[in-house]
Amino acid sequence: MKLLSVFQWIFSIIGSLAFIGILFWLGSDVMQAPPRNLVLLADHTNKTYISPECLNAKVDYTTSEFELVTLEEASKELNYEYDSVCTHDSIWPSRNSAWNFIGTKLGFLKPLNWKWNEDGSWKEEVFKR
Repeated sequence: MKLLSVFQWIFSIIGSLAFIGILFWLGSDVMQAPPRNLVLLADHTNKTYISPECLNAKVDYTTSEFELVTLEEASKELNYEYDSVCTHDSIWPSRNSAWNFIGTKLGFLKPLNWKWNEDGSWKEEVFKR
């Protein structure tokens, strides 16, 4: 009889710890990657890529100095690095809780408002800042 009581106590502690762990996990951040077809500008001179959103920060550049490439082409095929913190932050902006991520996937919650469209093009409001 005491052995059964010990097992119940152990299982209740394990269950409580598992429940607390799940709550922490649901509240933790989940990084959502940008689409591979995200359109960027490749700067072949400096071997970097820049997000169109950050062009205004680059006073000495014009868009004619760049080639349009996708994120996958820029990072994997060309092995270019992002040019600035602005580009990095505009490409990797989404930190989301695991709960929101799961809710979005299941259709309970609205998806985040990304800066780009599903086809990889940037939304117009990005350029109106």
